[in-house]
Amino acid sequence: MIEKSVAEFLQEAADRRPVPGGGAIAALAAAMGSAMAHMSASYSTSEKFAEVKEQVEVVLAHFREAVGRFAQLAEADAEAYSRFAEAMKMPRSTEAEKQKRKAAMQLAIEGAIEVPLEVCGLCVESLRALLPLVEVGNKNLVSDTGVAAVMLKAGFSGAKLNVETNLAWLADKEKAEEIRKAVEEQEPIVREMAEGIYRRALERMREK
Repeated sequence: MIEKSVAEFLQEAADRRPVPGGGAIAALAAAMGSAMAHMSASYSTSEKFAEVKEQVEVVLAHFREAVGRFAQLAEADAEAYSRFAEAMKMPRSTEAEKQKRKAAMQLAIEGAIEVPLEVCGLCVESLRALLPLVEVGNKNLVSDTGVAAVMLKAGFSGAKLNVETNLAWLADKEKAEEIRKAVEEQEPIVREMAEGIYRRALERMREK
């Protein structure tokens, strides 16, 4: 999927087909945000930024990994949905078949939950990694830093929706509630960091 051209991918996303769906789109939004963060940081590596070299190197290292991981998660989301769809198609004429189908669906849905759940967690880590850049990074690239924050927040929100829709299929309702609570606790942290970076980016752009 990620090896397709942008035009091909957008057409597939627009077509009447289940994949790529919202989970993959959310992961790719976060991947694009991470790419912007890395690009922005890469313009803060000259001698002019020697005093913040270590901070910038940490940012670069994080987003170098994050871009690739989010892209992998986009692929994984599509694969996880396909496994769940296949499990739903299993025969259910006899009680034995019904039990086998039920077990396969639960195994598949657990995998389908794990993917957007990881996207959520990595978005939190990535926004935290981005915080210093909006303060010390190249001012000429601060708008790109702001875009990175916006896209990471979008990635989190989209992934949260996909966690929620998949939880409805999870038989273990206690586990479902634990997962739901964990993501709910992340949301205000994401919002505060993303909006803080966005506001600070605007302030720096308006500074004389």
